[in-house]
Amino acid sequence: MVRETSDMTRKARIGWLIAGGLLTYGTLEAFLRFGYKFLEEKIYHPLAPWHPYLVDELTGSYAWLLLVPLLFLFIRRFRLQRHNWWWRLPILASGAVASSALHTLLMWGSREILYPLTGLGEFDYGSMALRFPMEFFNQVIGYFMFALLVHAFLYYLDTRDREVQTARLQAELSEARLRSLQARLHPHFLFNTLNMITSSMYSDVEVADRMMSRLSDVLRLTLDAPPDQEVPLEEELELLRLYLEIMEARFGNRVQVHLDIDEESRAGLVPTMLLQPLVENAFQHGILKKSGQGAIRVSAKRVDERLALEVIDDGPGMAEDPDEALRAGIGLSTTADRLEQLYGGASELRLANLEPTGLSVQIEIPFRRSADDETRPATELRLGAAASASAACQET
Repeated sequence: MVRETSDMTRKARIGWLIAGGLLTYGTLEAFLRFGYKFLEEKIYHPLAPWHPYLVDELTGSYAWLLLVPLLFLFIRRFRLQRHNWWWRLPILASGAVASSALHTLLMWGSREILYPLTGLGEFDYGSMALRFPMEFFNQVIGYFMFALLVHAFLYYLDTRDREVQTARLQAELSEARLRSLQARLHPHFLFNTLNMITSSMYSDVEVADRMMSRLSDVLRLTLDAPPDQEVPLEEELELLRLYLEIMEARFGNRVQVHLDIDEESRAGLVPTMLLQPLVENAFQHGILKKSGQGAIRVSAKRVDERLALEVIDDGPGMAEDPDEALRAGIGLSTTADRLEQLYGGASELRLANLEPTGLSVQIEIPFRRSADDETRPATELRLGAAASASAACQET
């Protein structure tokens, strides 16, 4: 409804501008033609009055303006197009005859009224049998020029409407795809966490209870948040903190997780649920596939007008090609798709094996500052993670 009202307002504004332009043009043309004809008459008759020439030209122009709406509707109704021009062209040509006859009648009628009112006496239009064809020869070129202008204007409106409609459909499609991709992450995270809680319920009720409490906090945070595609990095870190507390309750003290967040980057906008799937991927396919302790580092910093994010683990790294890894599973593939939808070619997602072991996931996006620019002190979080992967996520 809002879009329809906006379109109607835009078209009404265009209509008034066109009407004003036509009135201005008609008046200016009448005075110019009056000047030409009156001065021509003065050459041969120096005492000739100016009043009849002014009345004639004003009534001629304004009579034509009265016909413009009807002509516009007529030409639009029988608009020439590639598939119909052969039968519509004769109809438009007949419109030239009809419009000329109407124009002549309007000029005759208006002058019959105005001449006596302005003290010019009775108006004599001469023989109407000759007047109609005479005016036709005078007006036919103007009619077809007007028809060309109407066709050009309608073509412009069609092109503009197509562009607006295409842009609107592309925006709606992109928004729908983003919401679909975002929706995939929530059940993915939820099911994985519930699996971990289930695996702990019979072995350690206290751990399962802590994990359920943190899961409740995560769900409350995501449900209360506005349905935006981007949030300040500070809010994304709060969600990540709750997730890491779930992992700490489940897996103990095996892995240290470090958050190295540049202060200025905290106000930058990032896609919602960007970091959690990457950190989950580092747990599942990095740390839990190695023996002994491990470490994960999450970093964020602003580099000029870019926001650089990185998640590093010291697991065994990737055995497959990075492109294959991006197409597999949900976490990385969905993240790559969302970055493409939100930023297009302005974003980068890179995977790289580290020496001697480990995997780096790097993301770069344009830095856009959020409206709320308040930041909190930088944090470094250390916690433990797990010796068992039996109930963890099976997909990246």
